[in-house]
Amino acid sequence: MDFLFEIGLEELPSRYVDETEANLKKIMTEKLTDERISFSDIESFSTPRRVAVIVKDIAEKQQDLDKKSVGPSIEIAYKDGKLTKAGEGFIKSQNASESDVKIVENEKGKYISIETFIAGKATEEVLPEILDSVI
Repeated sequence: MDFLFEIGLEELPSRYVDETEANLKKIMTEKLTDERISFSDIESFSTPRRVAVIVKDIAEKQQDLDKKSVGPSIEIAYKDGKLTKAGEGFIKSQNASESDVKIVENEKGKYISIETFIAGKATEEVLPEILDSVI
């Protein structure tokens, strides 16, 4: 499926037309990528009174996301086998519970982490926010 986004304008001075077109294409590319909406290409068009992009093969929904958040070290998150305020704060900030906590290890030591699955929303739900931010 392709998606056309066109903005009607007061007449732009000709020296701004190409720059406006390039900016719209760049911003649209960044926003769609940030929102995990895949596409094959974006074509842009402009006249002194219009600027538009066609998003080719836009996905019907966002890509799902497996998010891994690493929190404080074990020594800071737990004291005497119980969660500290730091551990509780991290878990709360992730909208999780203690049963969701996993221990990860890297070169600096052991840390608590939370893995969250975020299901992608339908593109038609996300597009209005994207277009508002583009304008």
